[in-house]
Amino acid sequence: MVQRVPYHQFSGNTVTLGSSTSRVVMGADSGNLKIQDSQSNTTIIEPGFGDTGFVATRIVANNASLALPPSGISNGSLFWSTANNTLFMQSGGGWYKVTTVNTDPTITLSATSATISSHLTLDFTYTVSEPEGTPVIVSVANSGFATVGNVAITHTTSNNHVRAVFDGTTSYTGATITLTASDGVNTGVGTMTINTSYTEELHQPSGTTRKLAISYNGGALGASGDYSVETSGSPTYNTSGGTLNSGYASGFGTSVFNRILAFANVNSGRNHTFIAWYKGTQTNGANNNYQPGVGIFSDTRNSCFLGFGLEDGKLYISGGSTYVQGTTIVANGNWNMVAYTYTTNDVCEAYTNNSSGTMTKEISNKDVSGSTSYNRVDQIGTGYGYGGTAGASALDAIQIYQGILTQAQLQAIYDKGTT
Repeated sequence: MVQRVPYHQFSGNTVTLGSSTSRVVMGADSGNLKIQDSQSNTTIIEPGFGDTGFVATRIVANNASLALPPSGISNGSLFWSTANNTLFMQSGGGWYKVTTVNTDPTITLSATSATISSHLTLDFTYTVSEPEGTPVIVSVANSGFATVGNVAITHTTSNNHVRAVFDGTTSYTGATITLTASDGVNTGVGTMTINTSYTEELHQPSGTTRKLAISYNGGALGASGDYSVETSGSPTYNTSGGTLNSGYASGFGTSVFNRILAFANVNSGRNHTFIAWYKGTQTNGANNNYQPGVGIFSDTRNSCFLGFGLEDGKLYISGGSTYVQGTTIVANGNWNMVAYTYTTNDVCEAYTNNSSGTMTKEISNKDVSGSTSYNRVDQIGTGYGYGGTAGASALDAIQIYQGILTQAQLQAIYDKGTT
């Protein structure tokens, strides 16, 4: 709709709208628009700045550019001094410096450290506090992850959640995920520090040659490697309760065992390392020069001499018509790792973990050369049925290596296989 405005008077640089007490006079004044009502109340509008009587925020080059006296500037007007990064307010014919406040936001994580082992997914949340109540932006960065593909990091802003999924093989020490909350001026930081200690039921140290690996997960015998395994009788394959709460085997006896076919011939176990995890409280002691009280790698044939197992709950090696025992109680009701080495020179040694988790050699230089016509260790979980002997109560994570593993390599297997 178009409406005709009644112009009552044009005079010089002014125009009068309306009349009497309703009139408004507008005119040009030094490049500005001047508006005055019938009571002589005046407003001056400066192009580019608006109402010069009250300036919400006006920018000046520096503090010296502030007008004094501040004529035509209403009390409460704000001026920003660019060079000095300072805000001023005009009041009472002078200038007041305004103190600006922007407090650092804070970001608090639900946890600040984590060790990644068998569970490869790390989840944590955060809360942000912004004292001024202004919006914040949260960003995520990481340090110490050599290859981004080894760790997948997801940040979900809708519920303040961060998830990191690890590949389970790449080790990290002191790696970090850092969250930064910014309000555009200041920042707050929260850091998650991460170490990895991956578990692995059948860890193979680098530089080794593994010929056989046996697990009992899923309620079945699972064997991999160059050496084949057959079963005598019906061992029990349990689905949980083993090392790392995996499956394990039990129910071994003189006619119930797993058998390594590659070791069927005498002396075929030479130049190998035999590893198993044992759990039980068996203190069987046959006090026999030919077979252990509890066979782990042994022989049930009539002419048996060589045997790796436990006697009185401790490490045991027989051969050459004598036997040697260790000192640590392996049969303490926990999962413990045992390892036996058998050299080409018919010398055998044995290791187990002590209470602090260190693989320790407890049997050294056991000479079994006196029984080379009979030395076999092809049967797992049993031994010859002399009086006082028994099958192993529980075995898991069995490995056979070609060559003699070092203490450090055995330690690596133990460290990965325990929680």
